[in-house]
Amino acid sequence: MRGWPIAVRLESLGQPFREALETAARLGFQGVEFDAVGDLSPASLTQTGRREVQFLLRRHGLRLVALGFPTRRGYEYLDRLDVRIEATVAAMLLAYDLGAGLVINQLGIIPPVEDEAKRMILRESLSRLSNEGDRVGARIAFQTGSDSPAALAELLGSVANSGLAINLAPASLVTAGEDLEGAIEKLAPWIAGVHVRDIVRSPLASAGVREVSMGEGEIDWRRLLRVLDMVDGCRHLTIVREPAAGSEAAISKAKGYVESLIG
Repeated sequence: MRGWPIAVRLESLGQPFREALETAARLGFQGVEFDAVGDLSPASLTQTGRREVQFLLRRHGLRLVALGFPTRRGYEYLDRLDVRIEATVAAMLLAYDLGAGLVINQLGIIPPVEDEAKRMILRESLSRLSNEGDRVGARIAFQTGSDSPAALAELLGSVANSGLAINLAPASLVTAGEDLEGAIEKLAPWIAGVHVRDIVRSPLASAGVREVSMGEGEIDWRRLLRVLDMVDGCRHLTIVREPAAGSEAAISKAKGYVESLIG
């Protein structure tokens, strides 16, 4: 099995940015992911600020594997769509400047087949994002979970330029009742990275699922990583925990578990 770089989502640590970078380095991670919001947003980070972030990453021996860029709405809504796409392109340029070629966001909701007008809006939005990604040197990866893998694969396959990607979130797929191996088979041409998180479904939990330590949940990570080992485009694994549960000890334990599977 390949030795994937293992990253951590900095928001999982629940620490300020600089402190979280120090923690990630001390725990032995090779990469990080964080959201491009607030002081780290494309609009806030000047060229001087971008050079400072680059310096901090180099100093700690870390590389940025992806930038998160959450938007309030998906790319199927006309309302402020141009603004949303322009902001996403700015995030892709920021990702390129910081050494990552990937921006992660939610796609939105794939409209039903009978709503061809809205489906056309979504396809045109994705085509614009793909073309702009080629221009700036970064791709956008859509997080799995809200739509079926079959519908997502059909949509991405309908966009002529393939400068689009998928960030696989197995925990979200399990929550949605999807078959993980079937999802990977359908989405394999687009999978660029994986969010590593374990859960159990529970009617007592507020969202119907409860986060647990890696290896103690419903996901057979050993088997899943063997399947992902055959996906050429999958370049990194990123540990993700809810901030309330993301103590250093819990995240270090998760990292050790993943390393024991791929080592």
